[in-house]
Amino acid sequence: MSLNRFLAGVSLPTLGGLGPRTAKQYPKTLTKTELLNKVDSTSGLAVSSGKWNRLGAYTIPAQQIIQLGQGDPRFPSNQGYIYVFIKDTSNAEVTGKVRLMISDANEVNYQVIFEEREDVLHGDISDKNKMKAFPLDPRQAKEDDKIILEIYPDADKTVSLTNSTVLVPSTVTVTG
Repeated sequence: MSLNRFLAGVSLPTLGGLGPRTAKQYPKTLTKTELLNKVDSTSGLAVSSGKWNRLGAYTIPAQQIIQLGQGDPRFPSNQGYIYVFIKDTSNAEVTGKVRLMISDANEVNYQVIFEEREDVLHGDISDKNKMKAFPLDPRQAKEDDKIILEIYPDADKTVSLTNSTVLVPSTVTVTG
């Protein structure tokens, strides 16, 4: 039996973004609107040092699967780049660690996808060579799951929605 005949009708996975992109898959940048939704637009959100503080959670819409990141790490020109600049109500930087996680709808099971110092995540937004690469992660958030953004600040602060910028590359697959 020839290999072509054997593979006829077989659907091969994209292997975590390494294969061809299907018509049902597209890039999406998650912004502060989706990921800082616990931060009040007027008063901000008080965060405490010494613990993880949730900044927000994005619930995956019906008939979608979202993977954090974009592209292939072997090809820097096609991968996503993350930009996170958390600021307080006086427009000063809120330093510390940020974490992106996926949880189930009931927030019982969590997977940490990414954790990094906030101060290395906001290079020159117009020059990807000065930004942190964020290639496609194979783990998936499915319908009703959540993508959660947390911060472990170095000091107590009040995070400002207006002053902060969050740009997290992701890949959406439409399932229906």
